[in-house]
Amino acid sequence: MKIKMIMALFLCACFSLTACSSSSSSDGPTEIRVHEMISFSKAKENALKTITDPEEIEQIEKTFHNAKKQSGIVDVTDPQYKVDLENESYYLWFNEDGTAVIMNTKDTHTIFKIDSANELEEMIQN
Repeated sequence: MKIKMIMALFLCACFSLTACSSSSSSDGPTEIRVHEMISFSKAKENALKTITDPEEIEQIEKTFHNAKKQSGIVDVTDPQYKVDLENESYYLWFNEDGTAVIMNTKDTHTIFKIDSANELEEMIQN
């Protein structure tokens, strides 16, 4: 009886460890796809970049998350990039003053400003 109890506890522990280790690897995206755009509906051919470096992915996610919502009416030019981040896509514009603007493709009436976008621009363009 003791052996069955010990085996059952051992199996439960193994299942728990397996579940924990597999969930930690799927905490976030493993890649970010960046499309260079011609217009809102057309990407440049052969201009897809895939970012797989975990540190760069984390930095891009953090930058997008910290972008500040802007009030007012949205009136923008064609985007420079479209960024596929996990299950969301964003249009992205870089400005000459070192800032950037993102817009979720599902909500084209709202933009978000990234105050310091130099690092982001370097990751996207290199």
